[in-house]
Amino acid sequence: MIVFGNHYIAEKKKIKAKTAREAAAGPLDRVTICNCGGTCYSLFFTVEDQRKDGICDMPHLPIALDVQGKRVVMVGGGRVAARKCPGLIRCGAQLIVIALQLSAGLRRLEQRGWLVHHAREYRAGDLAGAFLVYAATDSPELNQAIRNEAASAGILVNVVDAPASGSFHSPAVVRRGSIAIAITTGGEAPALARRLRRQLATGFGREYALTARLLGAIREKLLTQCGNRAYNKQILSALAASDLPKLFRTGSFAEIDDLLRGQCGTGYSLTELDLRKEDSP
Repeated sequence: MIVFGNHYIAEKKKIKAKTAREAAAGPLDRVTICNCGGTCYSLFFTVEDQRKDGICDMPHLPIALDVQGKRVVMVGGGRVAARKCPGLIRCGAQLIVIALQLSAGLRRLEQRGWLVHHAREYRAGDLAGAFLVYAATDSPELNQAIRNEAASAGILVNVVDAPASGSFHSPAVVRRGSIAIAITTGGEAPALARRLRRQLATGFGREYALTARLLGAIREKLLTQCGNRAYNKQILSALAASDLPKLFRTGSFAEIDDLLRGQCGTGYSLTELDLRKEDSP
């Protein structure tokens, strides 16, 4: 017998049911599952109960989405759209912008072939086939109409003037090569997120992009030459904990080569790993 507890758990009431369908007749929400002595106990709580217990203290899940080649629809061509579009382009999105007019920055992106502009107002059906949608117009009513269409189609949507009504929001991001550091306050304090981004940007320079690139090249070579995963992990962990970023920043290439030889052996110099020294900060 599986014991299910519904949101009356605070009143010490439980529901005994043979199936989840039977138990789900009540108003159930999030689930936590654990094993105890070979018996499975599934406890269903409301989101409110979880937050009271400190279980659900952040309603957004930080993830990294692959938008390479995927259709992304931006409705709006103003300042906010101009701020969001370059990041989508860098990630390889197939970007569609629907707006009567484009800002100067967006026009330049269109002229370079990095986005497709539909010079008209938004129409129902424009979101068909989209992977992501941004409602970035200056009309709250239109943004909500876009949000509703996206939600009914199961499409993730960001509503720029009302982030809580959408299914995701964009964090402040510091990018250094393949490294992306994202800062979010759950939509509560965007200005604070921007401040934290500026602080992080000063502490993490281009030397970290070069370090990540170097470690990636070493990892790839180790995987082809040495199948000992534990040994490879030990080497990469030691290099990640070393002063590689500082050595790149100061242009100490001979010291980097010495470090690589000491950790990896021969065949792992910057030149042999095809990293150009002129790329350094």
